[in-house]
Amino acid sequence: RPLGDADALLTRTRGVAVGVRTADCGPVLLFAPDVGAVAAVHAGWRGLASGAVEALLRSFPEEPELAVAGPCICASCYCVGGDVRKLVIDRSGGEHPEGRLDLRAALVSQARAAGLACAMMHAGPCTMCRPDMFHSFRRDGTGLRNIAWLEG
Repeated sequence: RPLGDADALLTRTRGVAVGVRTADCGPVLLFAPDVGAVAAVHAGWRGLASGAVEALLRSFPEEPELAVAGPCICASCYCVGGDVRKLVIDRSGGEHPEGRLDLRAALVSQARAAGLACAMMHAGPCTMCRPDMFHSFRRDGTGLRNIAWLEG
């Protein structure tokens, strides 16, 4: 059932699933099985510029054993203005082609800077390149609301 609008959710309640919907932004999932903690964060350029991944990791009860960055727009498809690019690079670092953002590189860079020790896996291809698999805000011109779901 929908819980409400949110860019991140964290729970330690076993049997409860968390998730976020995205339309080009980077979803990040964290898991710490010893304490039964799972979390999901919606991290587009605004989330990265505001430190969403850092905040989630600071709130996480222990070091995650698993971190996954889900499908998001690739650097080749993600053209941005200099002001947006600078905001993300200033907060997250990462290597970004001129005039573009590499969300996956920024997600990994921000997670590492926040102390994430485990490897962050990347799941899925570019959301914009694969219209057969994913909705893309940039390709389709429409967005999805960032709705957090609580199951259980």
